Amino acid sequence: MLLLLVASALPARADEGAIDVSDRPPLAFVLNTPTGAAARTRTSDLIRLIDDVTRASTGLKLETVDESVTKGCRGRLLCVVMRIRTDYDREALREPSGRFRPYYDHLAELRGRNVVYPKLLLFITNITRDGEPDRLSAQLIDTDIALEAYHSALREGEDWEANVEALANEKAVSTPRTEVESSAGAAAFVKALFSEHLRASFVEHKVWEPFGRLDLTAAIPGLELRLDGTSIGVTQPGNVTHVTGVLPGKHELRIDGPDIRPFVATIEVVKGQTLALDTALDVRPTQTTRVAQTMTFVAGAAAIVGGGVVTVLAIATPSGDAGGVCYRGVQASCETGQELLRSSYDSGRFNDQNGGGVLLAPLGYSLVAGGATWMLGTWLYTDGDDVPWIPLVAGVAVGALSYGISAALNPSLYAEPAR
Repeated sequence: MLLLLVASALPARADEGAIDVSDRPPLAFVLNTPTGAAARTRTSDLIRLIDDVTRASTGLKLETVDESVTKGCRGRLLCVVMRIRTDYDREALREPSGRFRPYYDHLAELRGRNVVYPKLLLFITNITRDGEPDRLSAQLIDTDIALEAYHSALREGEDWEANVEALANEKAVSTPRTEVESSAGAAAFVKALFSEHLRASFVEHKVWEPFGRLDLTAAIPGLELRLDGTSIGVTQPGNVTHVTGVLPGKHELRIDGPDIRPFVATIEVVKGQTLALDTALDVRPTQTTRVAQTMTFVAGAAAIVGGGVVTVLAIATPSGDAGGVCYRGVQASCETGQELLRSSYDSGRFNDQNGGGVLLAPLGYSLVAGGATWMLGTWLYTDGDDVPWIPLVAGVAVGALSYGISAALNPSLYAEPAR
């Protein structure tokens, strides 16, 4: 009994959740169970194991073909190849003279029409008997070699087709029979099948680990990923997004989303290696943060303008440097000087013309310093979705410090008499 099975619909557990961007040609998989007895290894488990290793280690994918396609072949490789390779028709290569064009003309036509076909066929035979271990063996067939032998064979004698069948078996990569009693044994068989027996052939066909991989760290899920201008999916939850099947060489990676500014990077992927890329996404400001940033910037500008006006008026006020008057007793000692103009300044007041108000000039340039800090801090150091708390606090601190130092250095003109 022949069963042609492919697990392309099954998830690739080795890279579950990964984005696969490869354009993989198919690998046909036939499981031949001639005895028909129940196997110790479930067919679905064997398919999953082969599919996992195929995706992880090769540039191929298993292809699903209905079981009825190979019905009646009874394990004959040439028959299976002919049923799978529906693109081949020997009569289509017949010339008007009756001669046949060579097989490579057919391959040239396929390339010209960009036809993808299963060049390789993995043929596994499982000899099953009740109460005994499964006996697994495998063959890897180049279907082009088999079809070329069939196409160019001299159809002389009754054995010509058997001779082509023998040649197909001879050209195939064959493995020794392995006894398998459990799922763990089946996993070991599949691992050894690919890594030891078939690897050299896969390397020769340039399908052994032909791709690189990208592990992309992005804190925001759901962002669109584009590779070389083509959309390949979105960033996954959990920060790290795995992108498999990337051809070696330089590529342009772009990340887009409504809440970020576009991220663009040139990356270089190496065959058989994983490139880890940690993206620094620039978050777009939300409406709330845009308002907060704008208000802080405007408030800074207003403080600069207001502070400048206050400073100019304080300097331009007549008797701007207020004089001091002190009462002198019999034994008093009093020194007079000039104090900075205060907001309660009154030239008609006899004792303390300046009064106890706010120092106007320091207030003005303190507003200018604080406002400049708000503006520059918001412009230069506030990113993306940040509320400008640091510029706000820094501006208040700069203004308060400027005024405090001026107030501390301002002379006190009025001295009480000595007693």
